[in-house]
Amino acid sequence: MDQIFGLTLSMILITRLLAWKSPMILFGAQYMLGSVFRSNSDTYLINFSWFTMLLLVAWAMKRNQVDMDSFRLAVGNISALRKGVLLAGFLLIMLFWLQQANVTSLASMKRTSTSSDLANVANGLLNLFLSPAYAVLLFHRRGNPKWILRLSILVFAVFAFKGFLGSNRGAVLLPLLLVLYARFVQIKRWREVPKFASILGVLTIAGLAFIADVTAQRAGSSASVGIGMFADQLGGELGNGYSPLKDSAVLNYTAIIGPILSPVLILAPLYGFIPRFIWAGKPDVGVGRIIGGDVFGTGGGSYDKGAGIPISVPAEFEAIFGFGGYALGLVFVGLLVALIGILARRRPALVVPLALIAPSVMGSDLGRLGMQFIIFTVSFLIMQRVLKLRLYHVRHVPPRVRTDQTIQLPENV
Repeated sequence: MDQIFGLTLSMILITRLLAWKSPMILFGAQYMLGSVFRSNSDTYLINFSWFTMLLLVAWAMKRNQVDMDSFRLAVGNISALRKGVLLAGFLLIMLFWLQQANVTSLASMKRTSTSSDLANVANGLLNLFLSPAYAVLLFHRRGNPKWILRLSILVFAVFAFKGFLGSNRGAVLLPLLLVLYARFVQIKRWREVPKFASILGVLTIAGLAFIADVTAQRAGSSASVGIGMFADQLGGELGNGYSPLKDSAVLNYTAIIGPILSPVLILAPLYGFIPRFIWAGKPDVGVGRIIGGDVFGTGGGSYDKGAGIPISVPAEFEAIFGFGGYALGLVFVGLLVALIGILARRRPALVVPLALIAPSVMGSDLGRLGMQFIIFTVSFLIMQRVLKLRLYHVRHVPPRVRTDQTIQLPENV
């Protein structure tokens, strides 16, 4: 009955998100995973609360025409020299990251613990290319130049390879689902379905092979058992992503002990950018270490570093404010996501991190997510000038897109 309840709510939510062509589709994927595999009868209220909030936010976005069909790309003409410089620069930065991260083989590794400090710098420079690549993959349509799509596919493939080297399965899984969804909602004729289904099949097989190999190497097992191990981990209570059982454990713990996190963590998305050589006593940006040790006994805790257990933003609010914090955090998440979506009509750079990162509020802390959101948005704003790229909402076409004759407009604008 627990799984039937979770599956019913999941199907209602995902059906609405599909019908509304919502950029929130990964919220549906996260919700189904947690409500079906990581729930029991004690978490009905948590599941129903998330379901209600997500449905209301998606409806508000639909009412304000925030959907995948309402955003368009316009790409200006740039010289072959600039294209070559962009490509060469990207590949050189990738080689620099490989060297600074001390990658010595093509085997996946759990962590590049011997990386130099410059590896983070190289990673930051690579991220400049990642946001516009996702924007193109999500919103490229007939009429846009093919070179920008080819460059974006290359960037996506290189980042998948980078994720493999760092044993990061999510580097390919969730972005791939989102890109496939974006291509699916653009299908206008039935004759396009077989082509899409073929591409979907190939990418699914490649993605599963990637996941199986990374999972197996992380555990020191053979690749043949990787898929089974990953399936077990998906259903694990303490896994990444939405986990009502994990949230329930935090609620029960704080009901007895009281708040265990400092309110300063609400500002973590801002102070996280301050280097430790400037602020030596800077608090942790993430909460996983403390939650892991204090609530789940994984060896971390308030005093010693150890394994971290990520929790949702509402659970983080409960651990900060005590009783009532979860409801406050849920309202905060709903209002924030709805506001970002509505702002994306006039500030379309927000829709890319909204679609990619915002669903992780269901299973990660505010500090790390906030920093990622800021990095994605700023990098996209920078790179769209370099690439002469414009992402815009059909009801808010900027003047330069309407008047600049070098811009190649998509069809049906």
